[in-house]
Amino acid sequence: MLFPYLLMHLAGVLDRRGYRPASDWVRSFVSLRTVERGIGAMLRTRFATVETAFGGAALDVVDKMIEPWKAMQVRNARLAAGGRS
Repeated sequence: MLFPYLLMHLAGVLDRRGYRPASDWVRSFVSLRTVERGIGAMLRTRFATVETAFGGAALDVVDKMIEPWKAMQVRNARLAAGGRS
């Protein structure tokens, strides 16, 4: 994950300094799927991005899933500490 991370930062630096074509070129070497897999691996969960024209849709999903996610994190922490789920 380090190499894509460094490429994305390099692309950001180039973009901020006004080298947009170079930034786009560097960024083209890092796919969205690579970023999703890396984030999922770091968080130790499934991770995906969704593009929508309806920004509120993302908030609806978060609102629906936040409590089950919190409960899962508590269970995982207890199991990691040697307790019961």
